[in-house]
Amino acid sequence: MAAVRSTLAHTIMVAGKEKTVIVKGKFGNTTSTFFPAAGAVDPVDGRNRTAVQLTWIAAHDAATGDFASATETGDFVGDRTFNATDFNIARLLVLFTTSTIGTDTITSATFSLANTASAKTDTDASSMHVVASTPSTNSDVVVADFDQFGTTSFGSKTILSWTDTDTTYNDITLNATGIAAIATAGTTKFGVRSGMDMTNTTPTIPGGNRVFVYFADQAGTATDPKLVVVHAGAAGGGKAGSLLLMGAGV
Repeated sequence: MAAVRSTLAHTIMVAGKEKTVIVKGKFGNTTSTFFPAAGAVDPVDGRNRTAVQLTWIAAHDAATGDFASATETGDFVGDRTFNATDFNIARLLVLFTTSTIGTDTITSATFSLANTASAKTDTDASSMHVVASTPSTNSDVVVADFDQFGTTSFGSKTILSWTDTDTTYNDITLNATGIAAIATAGTTKFGVRSGMDMTNTTPTIPGGNRVFVYFADQAGTATDPKLVVVHAGAAGGGKAGSLLLMGAGV
């Protein structure tokens, strides 16, 4: 119950609008909250990363990762460099079953990740970006999918403004391209990568541009990755002010 209350509070915060009024005869929006599933289950989430590579290009352009997992509870996403021959990149895969949106029109969407107790690093004043992903399966994270992450930003948040307090959500408002990528009749497939990784820009040596976040396998649901979507049907075709929670453990 505590997790549900926490989730509802966060959903209301990111989707609510102040100073609105109820108008008789008018129909409002539905706010739906989606989560990935824990474990190697559809819709999956998890990390795909390279081991330490000799060059930035070797790390960035790798066709396959050296480690992939759908069962980690949390870790870093982004890039880090130890010296001129030690580069490491981790990308996050996050899927949501969003078919319940159906024929509704989406008016806004917010993607959120909860930070772990570990501190961020931001050597290059970079950002974290939501991008497309095209995994080979919806029910696992495999090393062959390391190169299946897009280069068009669906929304971003600067690492400088990223809150790295344990269990605190960081929200990324999706842009029009990101909203268009939500599969209203199927599975929405997102990825998260650092700005240096997305633009293939060699980071400062040594340094790092990364955040530490929880995944769906962390105990409970209060820190799971989440997607909050505000949507509405044709005039007169829906219920006002609906709140729906979709996903594992809800």
